[in-house]
Amino acid sequence: MKKIFAIVLNFVSVILVGISFGLGALPMSEAYGLEDAPIGNFYETVWCVSNGHYSVGSIVLFFLLCIGALIVTITLFMNSKKTTVVNGLSAIVLIAAGVLMFFIPTLYLAGFGLTAQASNYELASGSISMGVVILVAGVFQVIKTLLVAKVDNAQ
Repeated sequence: MKKIFAIVLNFVSVILVGISFGLGALPMSEAYGLEDAPIGNFYETVWCVSNGHYSVGSIVLFFLLCIGALIVTITLFMNSKKTTVVNGLSAIVLIAAGVLMFFIPTLYLAGFGLTAQASNYELASGSISMGVVILVAGVFQVIKTLLVAKVDNAQ
């Protein structure tokens, strides 16, 4: 029963990570008290479509999310006793990406050297929903890691 539950958790994690890529189209931050428009969606924030400045933190966040999605998808097809390390790695990567998602306005402004204006930017629906969904996927991977470790120790 624990193995089936672990497979379901992994499948739900894959779905959640896929949903998070779709949520990236929502606005990441709203600007208050500034003449500038909101930061934009996740992909504009990472690749700075409008102004040509790049934020290393946002790019690292994007690649963490891609690596997490890849690892979670690969672990969906792995069924051996040695997947505990891979499951743990996917949990760490997803939780790190989820936490960094809540700092997306600061990461974006750091690319311009404007960290003092970060207080004028608030999280919008895109960054909050992406961060929560990615964190939930990471927590599911932690639970799956613990379940697989218990099943492996019982055998």
